[in-house]
Amino acid sequence: MKSIEMVKPKQVAQANECGVFLSKYRPLSDDVEWVQKGLVATVLNGEAIPVVQNRLSDAGFSDLILIPMGADKVFVRSLEGADALLIVNGAKEFFKLVFSHWIRWDQDVTPYRRGAWVRLYGVPLNAWNINFFKLCVLDCGSYLRTDKCTADKDRLDFARVLVATPDLGTINSVVTILVDGAQVQIQVVEEWGYALGEDTCLFEEESETEDYYSDLGEG
Repeated sequence: MKSIEMVKPKQVAQANECGVFLSKYRPLSDDVEWVQKGLVATVLNGEAIPVVQNRLSDAGFSDLILIPMGADKVFVRSLEGADALLIVNGAKEFFKLVFSHWIRWDQDVTPYRRGAWVRLYGVPLNAWNINFFKLCVLDCGSYLRTDKCTADKDRLDFARVLVATPDLGTINSVVTILVDGAQVQIQVVEEWGYALGEDTCLFEEESETEDYYSDLGEG
């Protein structure tokens, strides 16, 4: 009688050879209940989170608090322990003015990103618009918005753009873009004044504008 050779599945053998061990954790029931009563929302146009929180309070939703999750993402929960999704869905028309969309939290929520103001140096005047700015920041993050001074063309020495980036290091790069067939190099530089990896979406726009343009007015 021939001996029978047992052959293990290939994927099982590879797993054994790699010898990979993963830590295992089971969430506590209280934590699961806490997160299920909240929701993840995307702040419209990358507005500063303190500003949005004030708008909610002014509109009578002082029970809802916004917990930063990085860049334009916030976790919305009720101080009273109510279901935040029911509250938001019950006043959709208002919340569409502050959030671009909202969902229940799950494992597939966008990974961490932070907000960062970057300056674009070398922008041709005939390309001074939001569509061109979006091209300039493709490699460093997602475009959120342009500041008012840049949008109104009050200054033309550099453009100021808010991006959501996964990079914790300081942004400093050069991008080359064809404008009417000519190569143009744009210097993309993150603004100074923040700690390494700090999220600028946590600060109000008024203070940002004052900090970054008061010194320029002296020049």
